[in-house]
Amino acid sequence: MSASWIVLLHDTGLRIGEALGLRREDMHLLPDSRSLGCAVVGAHVHVRRRVNPNRSLAKSRFPRVVPASDDVLAAYGDYQAERSEVVGMSSSDMVLVNLYTSRWGRR
Repeated sequence: MSASWIVLLHDTGLRIGEALGLRREDMHLLPDSRSLGCAVVGAHVHVRRRVNPNRSLAKSRFPRVVPASDDVLAAYGDYQAERSEVVGMSSSDMVLVNLYTSRWGRR
């Protein structure tokens, strides 16, 4: 995986379990997400505790909203471009997926 997830962790302060549990629907990276039904203004990430297929778990039982910096927006855009090149990854609703099958090769 690219360094995008490190930028996400660094700039948002998310725990690893929280980041690994993010789904695409949690990423509201527009300046205004009211058209998506979200009342929070500005780019942000929703952190929710739920059962995930990768068994990651947010530590907090209470959902929260975390602002997303311009660096997070840029890193996420780069990651999405990299992810779109990997066959089968577009169908997953998880934000962070394994783009590599091994240390040396791509899926």
